[in-house]
Amino acid sequence: MKKMAKKVLMPLDFSTYSQQMFKIIPELQQLGLEELLLAHVVKIKGDGAEDIRPAKKLFLEMSEKYINEARKNEIEVSTRVCLGMPSEEICRLAISEACDMIVIGSTGEGS
Repeated sequence: MKKMAKKVLMPLDFSTYSQQMFKIIPELQQLGLEELLLAHVVKIKGDGAEDIRPAKKLFLEMSEKYINEARKNEIEVSTRVCLGMPSEEICRLAISEACDMIVIGSTGEGS
């Protein structure tokens, strides 16, 4: 079977909905998942001078159990936290990181 989704970008916004996406990891593995890129985008507000350090810390804390679970299943995991418009940054990350697929919840904090 051809590996259709070796590298998957999974943007997270800390909502219950985005955390539910981890339930599909076994299905993604059937599609060839080898590497998971977890990302969080801090939306620009006002002058764009936001400090993303607190968001990075929270992101790593909240995603730690999912990162560990993925690694137990021999999935390489990397994380990114960036500042910008979520839709633009998600697309930019998918392209720059050569992701095969983006898995994103239909509802979340930004909806």
